[in-house]
Amino acid sequence: MGERDYVADGMSVTADSGAFTPCSSGALERIVRVLRLYYPYRTTDECREALAVMYGHESWHVLETTAICGEPSLCDEDETLACVQARYEHHCRVAQTRLGGVTEGDALAAAAIEKALTASGLQSISKRHNPEFKRKRVDRARYAYSIAYARQAMLEVRPTARDRLAISADDDTLELNLRVDLLPRALVVWLEQQRPRLAGISDRIAELRVRQHSQCDLLHFAFLWGEACVLHPTDIPEALQVYPIALCAKWYAWNASVDMATLARGHTDGEEQAAGRVIALDPMRDHQLAFLRTQPREDLVTLSESVRERQCAAGYALVRQHLQDAVSAQPISKFFSKPAWAGSRSALARQVVT
Repeated sequence: MGERDYVADGMSVTADSGAFTPCSSGALERIVRVLRLYYPYRTTDECREALAVMYGHESWHVLETTAICGEPSLCDEDETLACVQARYEHHCRVAQTRLGGVTEGDALAAAAIEKALTASGLQSISKRHNPEFKRKRVDRARYAYSIAYARQAMLEVRPTARDRLAISADDDTLELNLRVDLLPRALVVWLEQQRPRLAGISDRIAELRVRQHSQCDLLHFAFLWGEACVLHPTDIPEALQVYPIALCAKWYAWNASVDMATLARGHTDGEEQAAGRVIALDPMRDHQLAFLRTQPREDLVTLSESVRERQCAAGYALVRQHLQDAVSAQPISKFFSKPAWAGSRSALARQVVT
C-alpha cells in the first residue's frame, strides 16, 4: 500500500477517492505554517508537498487548485471514526517519510543496531568511549524518535480537523522538581557554570521551549539531551543524565493517560471510548518505557523505577543547587530577564530562593 492510500473499515481507499479538500487556500497555508513549527529543518516547499500527499493529491499545485475550485471535504469532527483513524494513519506515514525522512532502509538498519546494542555491554568503558558505538546508539534512537514524533505531531496538528489540538498551559504551581517546562533553562545554567566547553549544547538547549502538555516538545527535548549525554558521557553526571529524560517520560505518560479521545472529539461518548482503544493506550509504566526507547540513553529502560527515582532526586538536587548559586550571584531582576524564563519568574523565584 502506498503512502497516499487510506485504510477504512479494513478496505484500501485510494488517495483519489479519499482525497481531502480543505475549505480554503488560507487554511492550507495555516497548516503549512504549523508543519514548519514541528519540522523547522524542512523548507516551506517541502512542507507544502508533504501536505499535498497527506491530503491525497499529486502536488501542491493540484491541491491549491482543488482548494479554490473544489467542494470542501468533511472535517474529522463530521466524519466516521473509521475514516478519521484511516486519515490519521495516512498522515503519520507521510510525516514519517516526507518530513521525518524515515525509510524502510532505516527500519532495517535500526533493527540491526538494536540487535548489536542488546548483545553488548553498554556499561563497558571501551563501548562507552567508542565514537562509532556512540553514533550507533544515536542512530537507533533517531529512528524510533522520528516515528514517535511524527505520530504525536499529527495528533497535535490534526491536518484534517477544524482546529489543531489545544495544548494546555503549563502549571506553574507545581514543585520545581516536576517543572519540566523550566528544565531547559536550568540545564543551561548548569552547563554555563560547570561545563562552559559544551557551549554548543548549551546554545541548542537554550533555544527550546518545552510545554508540559506537548508530547512533541517532550520527545524533542529529551532526545537532544540524551544525545548530548551519549556523546559526552564523562562530562555530565549520571544523575543529571537520567533526571531530565525520566521526568519527560513521566509527563509523556501522564499526558497519554488523559488524552484518550483526541481523534474523536466531537463524536458520541461511545466513539470517544473506541478512539481510546484505537490509540492503544497502555498503563503508565508502559508509556514511560516506550518513551525511553525513543531516546539515545536506551539503557535507561533497564533501570528499575526505584533506581530512576533515586537518580531523579539526585539530579534535581544538582539543578536546584546551581540555580540557587546563579540567583545569589546576580540580582534577581537580571537573572529572570533572560528570555527562557518568560512567564515563570515569580513562581520559580519563590521555589529557588526559599
